[in-house]
Amino acid sequence: MELNSNTNDTATQLDMGSKKSVNDISDIFVENSLEKTLQNALEHGIQGHKNGHLDVAAELYETILEIDPNHAHANHRMGLLKIDTANDTAALPYLENAIISNCAVLEFWESLTKTLVRLGQLEEAEKIISLAKDYGANDEGIKTLEAELNQ
Repeated sequence: MELNSNTNDTATQLDMGSKKSVNDISDIFVENSLEKTLQNALEHGIQGHKNGHLDVAAELYETILEIDPNHAHANHRMGLLKIDTANDTAALPYLENAIISNCAVLEFWESLTKTLVRLGQLEEAEKIISLAKDYGANDEGIKTLEAELNQ
């Protein structure tokens, strides 16, 4: 096999360009692997939470949040876990962070609003409902929460 020493050779150009491509692919692979790992940990946390293994769920949610403090679903699940352990006040920052990280999930808005209502923070709950509407939430869940507040 004869190697061509011409600098315009396609193989040489490919090698120069492929270094960047390999790095890009490697970054994508690592990112996808991390996302899959975090998703797997979240699923195990949710399952543990549902099965009453609250310590295991808390540990998994905490680990996810150490890696990605803006993980919307881990923040939401940690907030729900705090609620389930009768610590509504401690749930608030997690529920708020879930919304900040992903304001498109209606369940996040509903969880925060319901928690504020339970804590007697009705004005804050009204503000959250208004914000939810500003972000496009206008389904039956929000309407029900709004009706409850106006009683």
